[in-house]
Amino acid sequence: LSKEKGINNLIEAFAKCKKLEIFMCSSESELKRVEEAAFYNCPALYIMMFDDKLEYIGANALRGCSSITYLPLPPSIEEMDVTSLPEPNDNLFLYSFRNSYADTFGKNVGYNMIYLD
Repeated sequence: LSKEKGINNLIEAFAKCKKLEIFMCSSESELKRVEEAAFYNCPALYIMMFDDKLEYIGANALRGCSSITYLPLPPSIEEMDVTSLPEPNDNLFLYSFRNSYADTFGKNVGYNMIYLD
């Protein structure tokens, strides 16, 4: 996703897309919000990269994305729903900065955490 697209939020944009494997935002992206069910039930999605402008991940945004094992969350995130991400499992690792919103969220919900600082 690049700045030229003019997209600053996603609402059910890729829900139930069975063949989507990679989603990456360029450093010029304006994406601030991943709304409810944006990537809901995309079982082939295994790479997800956001830039540092992302502030919000809505309910069920990544729920059902069972192939994601590495999920870096930028320090710009200020709000997520308890159902925003794939369910915690032994193969899923959230990458975040210590004491960030994503760090607190991940630990409270029971995700495996790896720190970038």
